[in-house]
Amino acid sequence: MSGRLNYVTRTTMEIQVDVYSEEGLTGVRRFTTTAFLTYVAIDQDGRPTPVPGLLIEDEETKRRFEEGGAKRSEARLAQLSRVRESHKNEI
Repeated sequence: MSGRLNYVTRTTMEIQVDVYSEEGLTGVRRFTTTAFLTYVAIDQDGRPTPVPGLLIEDEETKRRFEEGGAKRSEARLAQLSRVRESHKNEI
């Protein structure tokens, strides 16, 4: 596996993890899948807490931040809103 930080908001981070398989006898590696993990930083009371911003040092990091992370973050927030709306009348 290899991972990299794609996107940071005030309290959340998106980490992209690429997974590879490796043939034990030949050592040939093959790409398997990509996962996007979102973490929320929390303080000692369990409340969201600010995280340092992402240091964008090259064009690839800038592209991942602008194209991927921002779009996925907006999609996650929209999905969360839909889920909350659909469950607002439940116990």
